[in-house]
Amino acid sequence: MHIKICGITRRDDLSRAAEAGADCFGVIVDIPYSPRNVRLEDAPALFDQAPMPGVAVTLDLPEARLLEVAETLRPYAIQLAGEEPPEMLARLKARTGCRLWKTLHLPPAGEPGVEEAAIRTLIVSYIRAGADAVLLDTVVIRGGQRIAGGTGRVSDWSRAARILSGLPVHTFLSGGLNPDNVADAVRQVRSYGVDVSGGVEASKGVKDPDKVIRFIRAVRETEP
Repeated sequence: MHIKICGITRRDDLSRAAEAGADCFGVIVDIPYSPRNVRLEDAPALFDQAPMPGVAVTLDLPEARLLEVAETLRPYAIQLAGEEPPEMLARLKARTGCRLWKTLHLPPAGEPGVEEAAIRTLIVSYIRAGADAVLLDTVVIRGGQRIAGGTGRVSDWSRAARILSGLPVHTFLSGGLNPDNVADAVRQVRSYGVDVSGGVEASKGVKDPDKVIRFIRAVRETEP
């Protein structure tokens, strides 16, 4: 199973995650409300000669800025975590040739507002537009603001499993994962990969090496 350690802000954390056996890392780029935000101008320090593939995670950036992300960072992939339409994804694919990952969001477990068929239909539209991977994360409303990702809240994993089942693309589960619950999540969802940020932190934007090791070990121990 593919393991992505997201919300990387420090080169030391990146190196330790790679040494622990992570498959790729994510950097939050130009998402000002995130405590893990890294400005595009500062992000090359993490991507240049990185020990594993890097994913630039963005949220509703203008298309011109996304082209800058692709040109400046040369990332393994750009993850579009906002409301970017399939048409934008298709244009970016044609203009950059970069791998594009699309995040869709579910409410926290126990909360309403999910039409599984509609989400699958939307996912298919992104796949047809050229998405190389699809991620399910959790979204919450705080103070009237929509917080997409980095919430620490889990979604309904049985629902996530139904939504992701059989899709012809790499799928990732994210949202509230940590060393203590990831094994259960993996067993229920059986996605291609998992994506963690806050669940392996010592503080906002700073990874806890022990939690990273425990998280990766828990995932590997569920593999056949």
